[in-house]
Formats: sequence, structure tokens, C-alpha cells
Amino acid sequence: MKMLLSFFQREEQCCQKMQQMIEDGVDPAEEEKGRRCESKKKISRMESLLSLHGMETNDLIHQYHLERLGEQLQLEAGGQSSSHGLLTVRLQFVEDLLRVEVMNARNLRPMDSNGSCDPYVKVHLLPEDKFSGITKPRTKTHKKNLFPLFDETFTITLKPEQKEIKNALLYFVVKDYDMIGANEFLAEAYVPFSRIPSTEITVGLETLPQIHLPLSRPGNPG
Repeated sequence: MKMLLSFFQREEQCCQKMQQMIEDGVDPAEEEKGRRCESKKKISRMESLLSLHGMETNDLIHQYHLERLGEQLQLEAGGQSSSHGLLTVRLQFVEDLLRVEVMNARNLRPMDSNGSCDPYVKVHLLPEDKFSGITKPRTKTHKKNLFPLFDETFTITLKPEQKEIKNALLYFVVKDYDMIGANEFLAEAYVPFSRIPSTEITVGLETLPQIHLPLSRPGNPG
């Protein structure tokens, strides 16, 4: 596996050198500007593919979550309401503590035959391999409720270096509780650590602004 990764990494470096040559105009085979531009696009696509192949499994998984975050941000920027509902939270860093208040959800999709659902929210920290050993908070289940008022606050203790992890995310998963069989996935939402305010210990979480997160599903963002 390491030899395979090394191969892809060498190929990626080769692509980077080729692209630099084209940008510098040192490409005797493609002197025309239009052809050079097309070549740059092809190499860029190849470089992206090789970069993915050169990633470790955990990095690939996190890259997927970052792309899902990008879809969510597009939904937020468009000002569109999500057909999967809305999750409202408050968040705060106080020194090495992460405080998470799961306030409510609205307009959840019915999952049960009675036209309702039994939702709860589970909170993950991503990438998971960087936050191993940290308990994933979970709200109580609200029976037959498409507009659940969770109103629960969790405090998560982090190591100083965990707060500084590049592209770290809070990942909210909304599920429908099922007494028989597996609980059903409803929707999800993300918040990057960079969006979470850091405050003094004297600042109460209840004084901070609410964050409204459009819920979405893979392959069906809106």
C-alpha cells in the first residue's frame, strides 16, 4: 500500500512540474495559447485525480465531508429553504472547552407511517481519527415531532492542538429512532471550527447568536 501511495505521490509531483512548465511557456509541443490552456486543464484534472489516489483512507473520508460542507454553504448562500428542514444551534469555544447547544429543528421530513418521525441529533467531531476517544453527544429522542425542541447543551473537552486542526468540523446527524431495526438517517449539517466564536469564560452561551443550518442529504442537498 505504501509503495502504491508513493507511486501516486511521484506522479502528482510530475504533474505539478509539467503544469509549471506550461505556465512558464516551456512546452515546445503546444505553442498555441488555446492548446496550452486546454493542456493545463487536462493536467489539472489529472493532478486532482492523482491527489485523491495518493490520500490515506481517513483523508479521503474527510475530503468527502468537506465537499458536503461546500454543498451546504452553497445552499446557505442561495438563501433557499431546505426540503429536509433546519437545525438551530449555538456554539462556543472557551479555552479548551467546546460548548454545543442543540436548540431545535424545524420542518423535518416524516419518516413513519403516521406522517411524523422520532428525531434525535448526534454530534460528531471530524476528522474522527483526530478526535478518537471523545464521546459523541446525543440528544434525547422526541416522539412524533417534526418540530422538536431539543434545548440541550453539551461540553466537550479538547486538547489545545485539537482546536487548531486544519479543516476540523462539527458534524450534526439527525436520525429517526426506530424501536425495531436500525435508526433511520434523516439529514445532516456541518459547522467548521473556524466559524465557532472563542470567548472569555464570563460570556454565556445564551448570549451568542443562533446558527441556522439547512439540513441536507448526500446526493440531494436541497
